[in-house]
Amino acid sequence: MRRRVPGTMGFMAVTIFLVIVTAFLTVMTLRSRCASDRGESESYYETKEKEMVRRTAAFLQQSGYQNSGVALTRIVDKEGNRQYTMTIHHGKIDKMDEEERENLRRKLSGLTFSSENCSFSHTFLVND
Repeated sequence: MRRRVPGTMGFMAVTIFLVIVTAFLTVMTLRSRCASDRGESESYYETKEKEMVRRTAAFLQQSGYQNSGVALTRIVDKEGNRQYTMTIHHGKIDKMDEEERENLRRKLSGLTFSSENCSFSHTFLVND
């Protein structure tokens, strides 16, 4: 017959408990780091987005489209790819033909920031 040493069951219970707590804390630390990385990434993109809107508005101002309406919309999919749409409104743009708008669209595309997982498009809000 085997004899149990007093306290062995308690020692095993404490050991199992500590292993579970350690695993839980490790998982929570990893989640926190991922959230922190996402936060840093969001901050980076937010800065780039604001700068792009500012540069676009300044370009339009210098090009004779004072007080243009400039709006940036973004869609982020679950893989982190970003799709941006810059919508611009100005009365002079309303009066342009499609070729002139396309020429302006090409110039505006030079104001985007470069990033591997981003795509950009420009649309004009035209009131007929």
